[in-house]
Amino acid sequence: KMARLKQAKQEAEREIAAFRAQLEAEHQKK
Repeated sequence: KMARLKQAKQEAEREIAAFRAQLEAEHQKK
């Protein structure tokens, strides 16, 4: 059970990192 929770957390962090990178790219475009 803990392993699954850990995996879900890692996936969420990866999504947040991707979202942040996208925001940075959009910001630098201006």
